[in-house]
Amino acid sequence: MPRKYVRKVEPKYSPDNMIKALHDIEHKKLLPIDAAQDHGIPSSTIYNRLSGRFKDSKRGAKTILSKEEESFLIHVIQTFQQWQHPMTPAAIKAIAKNYMLELGRNISIDSHLNEWFYGFMNRWKDDLKLVKDVKLEKVRSTACTKEVVGE
Repeated sequence: MPRKYVRKVEPKYSPDNMIKALHDIEHKKLLPIDAAQDHGIPSSTIYNRLSGRFKDSKRGAKTILSKEEESFLIHVIQTFQQWQHPMTPAAIKAIAKNYMLELGRNISIDSHLNEWFYGFMNRWKDDLKLVKDVKLEKVRSTACTKEVVGE
């Protein structure tokens, strides 16, 4: 599956309608089929919610880190950037891997975390910007000696 998968069909009902439908069913006001028709929700979706098969409405696989843990990781990365330490993708993966291992997440020590990194950057693209590592050219390094800078 590609990383930038776009779901083709969005639900035609709001989360509020789902809550109202489940409330009506629980208080014996409506049958599940009638609640599905009244609120514009597929009956299979209502039955899945009632059976407990799908408790939350989030799509896709669960992330390795929770939202709070990822926001802490963002704070650490931004702190490094404030200290003028450029953060590369490899550095972020290394920090994240150590953090995940300390939290006891089920990842191997040899994992590369590429897919996690792409999803992480997609989720936090507004808050986080990365730089590419560029080697310092020899001419620039010799031009910035103490004698040249002091003049």
